[in-house]
Amino acid sequence: MPSRVIDVGPCGASAEPYLLETSGLTGKYLTLSHCWGGGQPIRTTTANIQSHRLQVKVSDLPRTFREAVQVTRMLGFRYIWIDSLCIIQDDTKDWEAEAALMHQYYKLSLLTIAAADASSGEDGLFRDRDRLRNQPCELVIRGLNGSLQTVYAFTNSMSSELKRSGLSDSFKPFPLYSRAWVLQEQVLSPRILTYARDRIFWRCQEALFDERAPLAKRIEGFISGDKISNIVRMAGDPRSTDATVAELQQNWIFPAGSAPARARLSRNIGYHKEGCFLPEDRFLIDWGDIVQEYTERSMTFQTDKLIAIKGIANAAAPIVSRDYFAGLWIDSHRSITMGLLWSSGRKKIGHQRLDIAPSWSWASTPGEVSWPGHWLCQLECRIRILELKKFETATRASAELVVETHLRAGRKVGDNAFAIVDWPPTQAADASSPRTWPVDRLTTPVILDESLENTSSIWFAEVAAGKVHVQGDRKDLHCLVLVELGNEPTYRRVGYSIWQESIWMNMELPETKKMRLKVV
Repeated sequence: MPSRVIDVGPCGASAEPYLLETSGLTGKYLTLSHCWGGGQPIRTTTANIQSHRLQVKVSDLPRTFREAVQVTRMLGFRYIWIDSLCIIQDDTKDWEAEAALMHQYYKLSLLTIAAADASSGEDGLFRDRDRLRNQPCELVIRGLNGSLQTVYAFTNSMSSELKRSGLSDSFKPFPLYSRAWVLQEQVLSPRILTYARDRIFWRCQEALFDERAPLAKRIEGFISGDKISNIVRMAGDPRSTDATVAELQQNWIFPAGSAPARARLSRNIGYHKEGCFLPEDRFLIDWGDIVQEYTERSMTFQTDKLIAIKGIANAAAPIVSRDYFAGLWIDSHRSITMGLLWSSGRKKIGHQRLDIAPSWSWASTPGEVSWPGHWLCQLECRIRILELKKFETATRASAELVVETHLRAGRKVGDNAFAIVDWPPTQAADASSPRTWPVDRLTTPVILDESLENTSSIWFAEVAAGKVHVQGDRKDLHCLVLVELGNEPTYRRVGYSIWQESIWMNMELPETKKMRLKVV
């Protein structure tokens, strides 16, 4: 069991719950997945931990916690783990130690109670509802052969099978699904009992049951029917999120055999065909999906970005036999290269980088990231990974990545305007007026991770190339955008650029130069 749990007492108990230090105790326990909301829920601190060990009054608990205690008792279990109560919130050492174990807590729990419709601790699990409007009606009819059979009648507005073209309020985004921390709780929980706005549903590794669709659905059918291509992402339909999570669980968290056996169900829709990527790339592409889903969610403290996803990495690492660092997989040169192929999204929280990861890690930038490099088919590495020197704590990572690749010099010449310049690049805007070749923003997108002054010197560094089927099998080259730090050959990533190889290889442009450089 976790280091601490809330002991709610036996079913029907009236005694107050209390914080139990487990000290190696074994047993079954539940976990709670919830939104903290704008206010702070009741917390365990160094000042009140002694009193919490004696009792945590039900009357002092927010509604979501009270109802989670009630569910735990009604299901016949005694222990539940709730983050704000079971981690000492003002003790950094305890918080970091417990946060690092969170993946085990959720993965080993009997089930997770998910407060999907609660934006804060006071919103609770339970909802008043009209069962006649929300639940199917059971009817017994006589078939053509005279035998009796049971059927269920329900309207489209109540069915969990409702097609997305007629998406009802039942399947609009859940508040819980908008939180970044919650993703690892969803991915790592083997069983989830979800309390939504108008129904309860259950998902495990075998089946999904939604009370608005009276027949259980095998998890494989749910995945194939509800997971969609990332080319077309629905606006928060929880069925799509749940199906994506279920597929990731079956492939990388709870595989039935020694290795994932099922082929990718939806990846070939949109931009990949059979044989587009190597078998060993499959997990890395899935990891990109996880990161994209994760960074689309909100996070109160951006400095939590590494630790709030590390639980998924810790759970997957022994399954895939890979090494993880700072949001990327670093067990091979190819895995590092594929980990560099991310781009900042358009929705930025701010223009300042996060000082928690190296600049070449997606965790160093606020807001959403996507993985255009993972769209490349038959990917060719154009960068040599020579050395990686790294250091990390629970919440921060720093590293030097030494690589060898071909570069071109460039310059930011205006707002969202860039150009290739002659060698050597110069910092001053009027220094000897070097020749320039404007970069067409329509054919060659340059996406910055942070704000740069106009006239800033930049470098385009080759990373990978491959075909893009949705562009008629055109071959593209993906580059990092770098700036030089000081006089040493040390660089920092500031953006990402996609070139058509025919444009990159244009004979009118200055030649590329092969260089050894250090990126921090």
